[in-house]
Amino acid sequence: MKKLMFVFFVMSYLLICGGSNGDVMSSSTVCDGSYWTHSTAMDKNQTYKISIFTTNLAQIDREVQSTNGVVSSTMVNSSGSLGIDEYTNHLRNPDEIESPLCVFNPSEIIGPIFDEITVSGLLDNTEYISSRMANSDDKTSAKTLINGSGLIIIGKHSSNESAILDDLTSIHGKMKVLDYVEFGER
Repeated sequence: MKKLMFVFFVMSYLLICGGSNGDVMSSSTVCDGSYWTHSTAMDKNQTYKISIFTTNLAQIDREVQSTNGVVSSTMVNSSGSLGIDEYTNHLRNPDEIESPLCVFNPSEIIGPIFDEITVSGLLDNTEYISSRMANSDDKTSAKTLINGSGLIIIGKHSSNESAILDDLTSIHGKMKVLDYVEFGER
């Protein structure tokens, strides 16, 4: 009951503080059987996609907003099988990308500043909590908590004109994972 109240508080806070110039999708489901959902949210330069399935008793709370970017929160507490596929990308400099005029001067080429965060897995008897943000302030962030067992793959990528950051993590078995990433201006 405390978790349900906390999720209600967080979703209410996001809804109230998120502003009035955007779209919101929100749902809370308790299911003792099979459940499947897929959501996609796209803003000017941000994309968020999630697919979730469960096969036993589960509580699924989720919200996606497109207000000044894309913001999402997801909580799944599953007593059986849980499949998750969550994806966020953010193109942070779409107006600055130039095509090369001369191949002999590559230092003048401005390429895309691009962030991508993915979580995919098959889990069992697991609690999965996630929040994502890709906004027009040139920030991309994700927080993920996984407490359960199964197989999960977490991928993170950020590239700009001078650096590339890549990370791929695969975990199999019983796990307690807290993953945080933030790309962009501080």
